Amino acid sequence: MARAAVRRFLSATFVACVLLLAACATAYQPADADGAGFADQPVSKDEYAVAFVGNTHTSQEKLHDYALLYAAQITTSHAQRYFMVTGQRSVSFLQPPKYCGKPRLATYFVNPEGGYSPVYSHQGNSATRFNAIEIEIRLLAAMPAVPGNSTYDAHEVMRVMDKRYGLNITPDSGIAKPTTSSDSGRECN
Repeated sequence: MARAAVRRFLSATFVACVLLLAACATAYQPADADGAGFADQPVSKDEYAVAFVGNTHTSQEKLHDYALLYAAQITTSHAQRYFMVTGQRSVSFLQPPKYCGKPRLATYFVNPEGGYSPVYSHQGNSATRFNAIEIEIRLLAAMPAVPGNSTYDAHEVMRVMDKRYGLNITPDSGIAKPTTSSDSGRECN
């Protein structure tokens, strides 16, 4: 009887930890004041650089999925059905915290790759690490005669990601707009 209670407790604790960690991952959203979320930059009439930036709780798989989902949204917003990924890279970086205009203090540590890297600190807080997937896409009106592994049907990407993450995104749902409030939800003294 005691073993069953311990197992139920451990199972409940495990589920709570998984839910807590999942809740900490960056949501599918336009880039916020810290830069977390999706963003794009037009390169030409039918080419875009697309990025999804997430915190350290956001898996590489989710970063990639969200970048593809945003690429699919860009594609359908331009009345196209297909897109091709022409380039991709993963990056990781530190961003200093924002403190309502207060100065940041920087200390330095020796970077294992050589040189010195700043670690920002203010009132005991340190920089936030972000990971990102950046992809370059080309919009296509039709599927190529010989599609490669890097060619996607935007509608299919949306269907798969909706099923995987429950985001209720369809080809007709449009693209979420970023909020314009800076430092919203932050306490400034």
